[in-house]
Amino acid sequence: MHFKPDPRYLHDCTTDIIKTTAVKHLSEYQSNSTTILPTMLPVPSGVMSRRAWASSLIVFLTFLGLCSCRSQRPPLRNVDPPFKQSFNISQVSGSAVSYGPNSSVPDVGKFYRTLTLHNEILYVGGKSHLFSTTENLEMREEVSVPSTSIFKDMGCEFCGGNYIRIIQPLPDGSLLECGTNSLVPYCQKRSTKNLSSVGERQTFDGHNVVPSLPHQNSSWLLLGDSETTNQIFVGSYLVNSFGVLEEPAILRAVLREPLGRIDVQLKTKDSPHTVLNGPQFVGDPIEYQDKIFFFFREFASEHMNSGRIVYSRVSMVCKDEMGGREYTTLTEKHFVTFVKARLECSLPGKYPYYYNEIQDVYRSTVDPNVVYAVFATRSPGVASSAVCAYRLNEIEDLFWESNFLAQKKDKELWLEYFEDVNNEELFSPRQATCPNTRAYTDEECRKILALGQLVYRKAQNSFPYENQGPSFHRRRNRISPLLVTHGERFTQIVVDEGVVDSVDVMFIGTENGTVLKAYLSSDGSEARIVEEISLNSEGLKAPVLTMVKSEASQAVFVGTDIGVYKVPFQHCQDYTTCQSCLDSRDPYCRWTGNSCSSGRTDGLQDLENGSSDLCPDNKDDKILFRTLPKSQSRAVNFPNHPVNLHLVAEAPRGRNLRPVGVDCSPCASLPFTHFRSACDRREFLVMHIDGSSAGTDDCFCSTVLEMDGGVRASANFSLTADSSDPVHASKRDLEELATFDVEMAQYKYELQEWKSIVAKSCELRDLQVCPLGGCSNP
Repeated sequence: MHFKPDPRYLHDCTTDIIKTTAVKHLSEYQSNSTTILPTMLPVPSGVMSRRAWASSLIVFLTFLGLCSCRSQRPPLRNVDPPFKQSFNISQVSGSAVSYGPNSSVPDVGKFYRTLTLHNEILYVGGKSHLFSTTENLEMREEVSVPSTSIFKDMGCEFCGGNYIRIIQPLPDGSLLECGTNSLVPYCQKRSTKNLSSVGERQTFDGHNVVPSLPHQNSSWLLLGDSETTNQIFVGSYLVNSFGVLEEPAILRAVLREPLGRIDVQLKTKDSPHTVLNGPQFVGDPIEYQDKIFFFFREFASEHMNSGRIVYSRVSMVCKDEMGGREYTTLTEKHFVTFVKARLECSLPGKYPYYYNEIQDVYRSTVDPNVVYAVFATRSPGVASSAVCAYRLNEIEDLFWESNFLAQKKDKELWLEYFEDVNNEELFSPRQATCPNTRAYTDEECRKILALGQLVYRKAQNSFPYENQGPSFHRRRNRISPLLVTHGERFTQIVVDEGVVDSVDVMFIGTENGTVLKAYLSSDGSEARIVEEISLNSEGLKAPVLTMVKSEASQAVFVGTDIGVYKVPFQHCQDYTTCQSCLDSRDPYCRWTGNSCSSGRTDGLQDLENGSSDLCPDNKDDKILFRTLPKSQSRAVNFPNHPVNLHLVAEAPRGRNLRPVGVDCSPCASLPFTHFRSACDRREFLVMHIDGSSAGTDDCFCSTVLEMDGGVRASANFSLTADSSDPVHASKRDLEELATFDVEMAQYKYELQEWKSIVAKSCELRDLQVCPLGGCSNP
C-alpha cells in the first residue's frame, strides 16, 4: 500500500500497474489498435509470436512499475495504529452507552444503523425496535416493530426481522418510519409525542423507494417544499428478487401529506452499461443550488476491457427537471439531466495509488461548498484508508465544461467525446445547465444516454488550494489526501468545524469499532490524529455503522451492531497535569493554570509539537511534604510501646491527594489513618502511622502518596528494634523525669524568644548561640 522505502508501500502498486497499464496495452495490441512502444523494449520481429511479445511487455511493465514505485512520494501524513492516545469509551468523561431497550449487557445482532437527532431527542432504529433517548442515552420511549411480511418465516438470511432503515422528521412534527419488513419494505408515520401512535402503513409495488435489505446502501433526502407536498430524492435499488437487488436507480418521489404516501415521479433509466452499474450509495444526497448531488461507488464500465474494478462517483440531477418526452428514449418518467464523474482520492506520484471505494461523506455546515469523504481499501486485503475533500462548485464546473467519456459500441475503447462525426456538439444545452428537458429531440436523448452519462475529467481532491483563476483550470497537480492510515478501514465521518482558532476536527468511525479524532493543520493541508476511542465492550467489537453530530450535546452519537454510544467532542478534564494536557495535542484543550479546560482562547497549547516545555516548573505538578515521619527506635521488650509517626503533605486542589500505603522491608506494611482538608487552591493530607506493629526486625519504610495524573512521591524513615531489657523506674523517678521535660521545654522557648529580641534590636538576619568552645565562623 505504501511506496518505497517504506515496505508497506508494496501492497497493490505493481498489481495496479499490471492491471491498468500492461493489460490495457496488451488488449490494445491484441485488438490491432496502435500502441506506442517503450524505447527500451524492442519491437517484436516477424518470427516472434504475439504471445511471447505480450509476455515480454508484461514483464517489462512490471519492472518499470517496481522502479517507479520507489520514486513515489508518500502523502504528508501517514498514521498507523496503535495511536498515541488510546482510550476505551468507559474511560472517557462525558461518554454514555446504551445497549437498547431491556438490555444492560452488550450483545450482537441489534443493528443500530439508523440514528436521527430531532429537537435534541435521539431516535434509534434497529432490528424490530424503535426507541428514543435523552442526550445521555437514557431511555424515553420504546416500541416493538416486528415484521408483518409473509416471508418472515421462510428462513432466508434477512427474512426474520424488520430492520428500521429510515427515521425522517416531517414538517408536521411527526416521524416517517421505514423498514425492510422481511423483503417487503414499508413506510408509516409515528407521533413524536407518543411512539405507539402510528398511521397507515404503505408498501410499494414495483419500486422500492426505501431499502429492502438491512445492509443495503442507499441515500435519502427530504426537501420540505410545502406543508402538503415534499420532494424526496433517493438512491437505491427498486427491485428485490428474494434477496437479490436489481434495477439500481436515482429517483425523485413526492411525499403527500397528511397520509405520508410516497409517489415516484422520475427515475434514471435502467441501463447498467452507461448509467448505474451496481452502485453502493453513501451518505445523504446534497442539495446544491438547483441540483442534487449523489455520492456512490460502482463497477467502472469504462474499465471493463481491462478487468473489473470499482470506482467512486459523484453524480447530479436537476432538482426541478420535468423528464423527457413521451415516446422518446428518455420518457417523461426518466431523468434526462443525470450525469456522473469519477471521484478521485489518490496518493500523488508518477503512478498514483487510488483509493477507489468511497464509504461516507459529510457536508460542511460552515462552508456548504465543502464535502469531506472517507475512502477505504476493499476487504479482504490489506486495510488502508484516506480522507479527501471536494468543492461542489468545482464539481459543478466539471459537469459544465468537461468532455464526455463513452463507448460507441461494445468491446470498443472508451474515448473522449465532445463533438460528433459532423463536428457538431453531441447535444445542446448540457445537462448541468438544467434546461427544459422536454425540448430535447429523440436523437439528442439517445446521445445523452449513450455518450453523455460520464464526463471525461475526474473530480479531484481540492482542499486546500490557492484560489486563483477559474476553478476548472485552477490546478494541474494532484493534492495529497488530508489523512492516510494503514491498518484501519474508515466507515463514517462527521466534522466539528470552527473549534477554537478556527480549527476543524474530524470524527472518523472505523471497521474495528473505534472512533478516531483528527484535526486539520493550520494551513488545511493535512489532518493529524489526536486520539482513538474504542467502543469495544467485554471483548465484543463491531464496525461503526452510523454517526450523528450534536452541537447542543457537544458530542457524536455512534451506532453499531451492539449498542449506541455518546462520544463527547472533548474530555479535557481527564488530563490532570499540564504535561498530559499539552501532550494530548487536542485542539479543544488548553492548560489554564491549574486545570485542562475547553472552550478557552487563553492558556497553554502546542498542537504542532505537544511540547510540555511550556509548562511552568512550579508546585502545580508536585506533591510537597510539610512534615516528614522521623526515624525511631522501638522497645521490643516493652509491651504496648507506642510508636507514632506523622506526615503532612499538600498538592493542588482537586487532584485527589491520597496515600497508597506504608511498606516496610523486611517487615509487614504498617497501618495508618488519614484525613484531608482544603484551603484556597491547595489540598492537604495528614497521616498518622502506627509503627508499634513492625515486629522484631529493623525496618526500612516508605510512605507512598499519589494524586490524579499519575504523580507519586514517597517519604522514607526507619524503625530500629531495641531489644535491651526494660528499665523499671519508681514513681519518684518518673515524676522527676516529667519535671525535667517541662523545664527543658520552657528553656527552649525562652531561648528562642531571646534570640528573636536580640536579632531584631541588632538588625541581624541570623543569630547563632555559640557553644563554650566558640563558633566556627567569625
